[in-house]
Amino acid sequence: MLSWPALARLTIALAPILVTDTVAHAALRTPLRPSSSTTEYGAPRPLEARASGNVRLQHERPVPDWGRLLRRDAQAFHDDIASNHPGAVDVANPALRKINDQQLTLALHRADRTHDFSGFWFALQAYAAAFDDGHLAIDAPPDVHSPKIPARWPGFLTAFDDAGHQRVVTRAEDSPFPLGAILSNCDGRSAGQLVAANVGGVTGRWFVPATRVREAGRLFLDYGNPWITRPRRCTFLVGGKRQTARLNWVPNADAERMARRAETFSRAQDPIAIKTLEDDVVWITLVISTAIQRATLHRPSFR
Repeated sequence: MLSWPALARLTIALAPILVTDTVAHAALRTPLRPSSSTTEYGAPRPLEARASGNVRLQHERPVPDWGRLLRRDAQAFHDDIASNHPGAVDVANPALRKINDQQLTLALHRADRTHDFSGFWFALQAYAAAFDDGHLAIDAPPDVHSPKIPARWPGFLTAFDDAGHQRVVTRAEDSPFPLGAILSNCDGRSAGQLVAANVGGVTGRWFVPATRVREAGRLFLDYGNPWITRPRRCTFLVGGKRQTARLNWVPNADAERMARRAETFSRAQDPIAIKTLEDDVVWITLVISTAIQRATLHRPSFR
């Protein structure tokens, strides 16, 4: 019987941890891999054996104790941050140690109510997101099989417009809201509160405009995260009038989900360049990160 690996690769500054089902240890010499906040997972293949005659036997994997795994992996995450993250000894950043302790307490509390992979995974995602650190993340290595988390949606996805409103940008034919409809609130929570809690609480760095633009399209995708409240009844502005509907969450296949998500944001990237504009203004375009696409310097004396 194959062992089932616990499914988190923790990339913490320059000191990743590799957590498996049998051991959690610092892997300081492990090459870093780019981290990702995606929730697309590969499903493990079942073990099969052929017995005598034509009887096909199915050998099922034991169901992991996800609460136990969360307790152990959250503790390992906490200890590695405390031991290896530079912020833990930065006198100008005392909040990091407090956040680390608080998030461990929260993760251990959630472990008592964790019974599946979604609870395990999103508890760790929220732990990492709380630091708002672009170099600290949790990722599943591509060579590790993890349970597939099926996605559901209510027949539409939204995205931020230039005014900061959440608008319907893609929809199924039976969607209760038309394209361009502006989200007002869901279940008594404003659009801003809802997306900040349900999406920003998992991705982190919600104060960065590029993060909001890139991730906001996940608001109406449900991956079974038990630590957030999925919207049930939402009100949109359609032609200036309020329209309210109860959401019907249905399965969303991988191919369709990826295509729909692609409609929720686009990325423009100018080439690296230096241009001298009028009045000796120098425009420098640098591709720096997803957070800062270009930098503008006003230096009249710079030639």
